[in-house]
Amino acid sequence: MNQPARIAGLATLALLLGAPTAEAIPTGSGGDDGRTAGVPVVKAGDYCGNTYGQWATTAQFDDGATAYCVRVAATDASVWSRTNQMMPVDPHNRVSVGDSCFIEGAMWTDYRSGRQIFCRKTVNGRLRGDLRWQF
Repeated sequence: MNQPARIAGLATLALLLGAPTAEAIPTGSGGDDGRTAGVPVVKAGDYCGNTYGQWATTAQFDDGATAYCVRVAATDASVWSRTNQMMPVDPHNRVSVGDSCFIEGAMWTDYRSGRQIFCRKTVNGRLRGDLRWQF
């Protein structure tokens, strides 16, 4: 019997006897997105809790990075974030220079200009000493 016929015969015999079939060798060229099986996938900024508490404390984003359920300052809301720190602003609300803020030193993005803004005390005017978003 020639070599190809022998290999075909052995493969047929293996299938008939219930031998496991060969699987593709992983190459890392696709399909592995870094996510953990069984862990929920969430979007940054989506709510993850309510007045009564958080629904979960961690999950994952599409890219496999850990998502943390964090509180939003001065509210009872919780949202998914890439950092495990209190969120200075509810991401569903627009914030701009001059708006009040709650955590001195916090950073955010001005929705009108796209520039980074900081929560600082005002230094003059009738609102002197109040925390406001400033460039």
